[in-house]
Amino acid sequence: PNPGEGDFYASWEDSIIPVINSCNYELVDYDYNIDDSVSIIHTPGHTPGHFCVHLKSQGQEAFFTGDMMHHPLLVSEPQWVTHFCLDPKQSTITRRKFIDKNTDNGAVIFAAHFAGPTAGQITNRHGFQLFKGLENA
Repeated sequence: PNPGEGDFYASWEDSIIPVINSCNYELVDYDYNIDDSVSIIHTPGHTPGHFCVHLKSQGQEAFFTGDMMHHPLLVSEPQWVTHFCLDPKQSTITRRKFIDKNTDNGAVIFAAHFAGPTAGQITNRHGFQLFKGLENA
């Protein structure tokens, strides 16, 4: 795909070009540690080069999932894909790995596209993985 073509890339000029023009960026490898508490984790599938932000502090963890999950049902059914996923097979693999790693571990998940609640945890209830929203989050 060519950046700037079609609705899918409509944000190219207002979101990407200003960053490039500012020269205020650094290209990094996958799974990059910004410091001891902030890292980015490669989560491909939705788009090439998609990342989640991982925070660690005082024994607690949180993830900002970006476009990895678009609905809480994807926690229970990670094989379901939206038409936004450019690589459906990889997006399923990525979600399954993320969900399995973060079920019942106390990590807070901030899911940008969930209608609400957008902050919660992944739990296992009777053999099903579910997104449980946090109160007042």
